[in-house]
Amino acid sequence: MQQSEPAIIERQAEPYLSIPVSVTMETIGPAIPATHGRLLAWMSAHGVEPAGPPFVRYNVIDMERGLEIEVGFPVAPGTAGDGPVVAGVLPPGRYASLTHVGPYEKLYDANAALQAWADAKGLAFDMAETPAGDRFGARVEVYQTDPIQEPDPARWRTDVIYRLADPPTGSDAVGSTTGSAPGWTPPPPPPRRGPAPGIEYAGFWIRTAAYLLDTIPFFVLGLVVVIPMMAAGFDVLRDVPLPPPGTLINSPEYQAYQTRLAQAMTEAMGGFYPIFGLFQLLSIAYFVGMWTWRQQTLGMMALGLRVARDADGQPPGFARSLLRYVGYWLSWIALFIGFIWVAFDSRSSPCSRSRWSS
Repeated sequence: MQQSEPAIIERQAEPYLSIPVSVTMETIGPAIPATHGRLLAWMSAHGVEPAGPPFVRYNVIDMERGLEIEVGFPVAPGTAGDGPVVAGVLPPGRYASLTHVGPYEKLYDANAALQAWADAKGLAFDMAETPAGDRFGARVEVYQTDPIQEPDPARWRTDVIYRLADPPTGSDAVGSTTGSAPGWTPPPPPPRRGPAPGIEYAGFWIRTAAYLLDTIPFFVLGLVVVIPMMAAGFDVLRDVPLPPPGTLINSPEYQAYQTRLAQAMTEAMGGFYPIFGLFQLLSIAYFVGMWTWRQQTLGMMALGLRVARDADGQPPGFARSLLRYVGYWLSWIALFIGFIWVAFDSRSSPCSRSRWSS
């Protein structure tokens, strides 16, 4: 991870289209990539070309109650929105700026560094405290690198910019009535996110818990179906008459007993194979279907997890979901090595407080 030296820059007004979203700390992860996808689809359908890289504008931040953000793209002047898509302008003025090079999950540190630098320099951000939270004139993260074209997270460039408060010439400027800079307390940085904007890798224990929750219905169904079949199988085995006491192992009587026992075991196990196959089909339909349809199983819903492509946050689709299930099977066959590896992978560390499974 690298960071440029913070600096003050002058920016001109920049028009954009965006979709405003109200989120919480729990929902911001899936909201950002999903909203970027909706906005791109709208722009494509209306023949609007982006004039720059995507960004997220943080308008109001209250870490406990919620955040008001805009997910947008710069566009040509005069471009109008429609429906959920609105037109806006990033205001001109002086900005505190820092360029972060590295994975998105480290943007938390980049925001904290820029805030600490501004505080040390006695600079006040264009920000006002309101009942809804800290309202910013312009607090933006600009994602300069396309993760699809550059898959290495260590090379991803993100500009973190905060508009500085205008000189206190009146009461109409946001942040002009917040007092002197030494009394200003930096607001908390935005939540950590994962590889694509708004995504974090899920940790080992929370993924394990989600999987265990998903297996409960299968376990109960298995008990309901398998236990009666096992009881019936034991009854079949008990009906096989034992050879007389003292029968030699190599005698014809004992060999006939072994033949009858083998036939009984085959009969007892005959019903297990179709049931086993049915359970596998149900498992494939459940996991692959839910990953494709909702990006999450019931267990993942309970714990706030989703499956997404880590490069752009989009749904995995049927083919990737099926490959994911095949990967599960290979991990089981290989003594769970694929699952165990997650615990040692830094991208999905148990302490990452993540919300997405990739």
